[in-house]
Amino acid sequence: NLVGDVQSALSKALDQTKIGNPLSRETKMGSIVGKEQMQILEEKVNLLKAETELIYDGKHDLVEANYENGAFFTPKVFYNDKPFEKNISHELEAFGPVSTIMPYKDAEEAAALAKRGKGSLVGSIVSHDEKFVAETSWKMASSHGRIFVLNRDNAKESTGHGSPLPTLMHGGPGRAGGGEEMGGLNGLHFFLQKTAIQGSPDVLTAITKVYTQGAEKKFSDKHPFQKYFEEVEVG
Repeated sequence: NLVGDVQSALSKALDQTKIGNPLSRETKMGSIVGKEQMQILEEKVNLLKAETELIYDGKHDLVEANYENGAFFTPKVFYNDKPFEKNISHELEAFGPVSTIMPYKDAEEAAALAKRGKGSLVGSIVSHDEKFVAETSWKMASSHGRIFVLNRDNAKESTGHGSPLPTLMHGGPGRAGGGEEMGGLNGLHFFLQKTAIQGSPDVLTAITKVYTQGAEKKFSDKHPFQKYFEEVEVG
């Protein structure tokens, strides 16, 4: 059982997280959107407390800021000892620095728990076991728009769970909204109308200006490099 080790390491890392004014170089985590959002977050944290155990409740000194004037919410970590029975961790999303540790036996259970979120923009797998990563990735893919894999080899240069690269699709199924954006050139397809064209090879070549196999081939005594651009014919 590695729950205790995970809790200890996570608590130690969170204790070292500097919270406060985002203009300060020391700050690693800023405030949430506003006081209204903080109130909603506190209500959801109280609901989580009803079924799961709060095992980390950050008490951080702020960097160049204060709790009275800012919407600063310290990290919270819960422990759900029976994640296949206690559903609140899957049903309720506390949108802020709130996480829940849930134990699992193998890749099958890990993926099953991830799917209980009913759709997500991104799911992270932190492991150096390539077999475990491969098996879990395939099982999680249907309910996540992006799978982020972190290990000791890429940790220092990784953009992190919440920072997709512009060439990657950003979006997800179910509760994630079902939308898509970015994805490099694929992102442009959402702004284009797609129309299929059916016809003979000669017709397709004439319409697309790209030679289609089977169309008439045009020969010339002059090399294409010796022609002006407007003189060059497709085929």
